[in-house]
Amino acid sequence: MKRILAVAIVSLAASTSAFAQSATATATASVTFVSPLSITKTADLNFGSIIAGPAGGGITIDPDGGQYPNSVVVLPGGYSNAQFAVSGVPNSSYSIVLPVSAIVSNGDSAYDLVAVDFTSLPSGTGTLSADGTQTLGVGATMHITHAQVPGNYSGTFDVTVMY
Repeated sequence: MKRILAVAIVSLAASTSAFAQSATATATASVTFVSPLSITKTADLNFGSIIAGPAGGGITIDPDGGQYPNSVVVLPGGYSNAQFAVSGVPNSSYSIVLPVSAIVSNGDSAYDLVAVDFTSLPSGTGTLSADGTQTLGVGATMHITHAQVPGNYSGTFDVTVMY
């Protein structure tokens, strides 16, 4: 009886291994390196030459270059939107991050101005052309007090683009 049981166990073990199955598949690992997104300033944001009104006022430069004074006198010419050359992978979309504000100063903080309400063209996102480039225009608004002293005012701001 023991011999029959031993033969049955060996037969069962042999038949179990006969039913075992395995399969193998091969995958490929790959990576593609693309051109990094870049941005280069080609023109500065210039609000122009302004004479403040008795109650102050403001001026807006649109991202397409339009100038809109509000209760200030603006001398002709000399204003421009900021412009940037964006380049990267052709036909790719990218996001645009604009500053909330920027200080514009004549060196005396008592007379600092603040540029606000930055806008861009394209707005929010852009799409690179078939050659991987696009021009990005940026504008903003500046509020001016009646007590602004004459002089040259300047400041910097950052524009960020990302895939």
